[in-house]
Amino acid sequence: LEAMQRHAGHVIHALDPDEIENGPGHGYGMIVAAHRAAHYVELAMASAGGGDAIQTHGPHVATAARSAATMAEEAVEVADDIVDAETAEEAAELLARLTELTAAIVDGVDADGDGRVSWQEGEGGLAQAEQHLGLLMRGEGLGG
Repeated sequence: LEAMQRHAGHVIHALDPDEIENGPGHGYGMIVAAHRAAHYVELAMASAGGGDAIQTHGPHVATAARSAATMAEEAVEVADDIVDAETAEEAAELLARLTELTAAIVDGVDADGDGRVSWQEGEGGLAQAEQHLGLLMRGEGLGG
């Protein structure tokens, strides 16, 4: 139980260091990073001089990043429940859900059951945000 609780705290710190002050993360937090990435892409979309690739792929990047942040917010709640668990059995059940959520944060999830993971809200994870950011950058001639 102690090990599950300790590592759940590490997950919380990596996702939202405002919740747990100390941990092995860098203290910035994935949730803030994903929201800011979405925000800055949207600023680029609104600025003059942005090309077609920004307008095409920018919404995909922003939506996938925000979906990943939403999944991370749920993961923090589940990890908090693990920290508060009274038995190893209770924590282990919650750990299964936390494992699903952390995988979804990275890889996205096929929420609509169509056999693929897209950038759309509720599906996209960091992998989809990264994929579309690469498309955006190549389309704008920025490498990537």
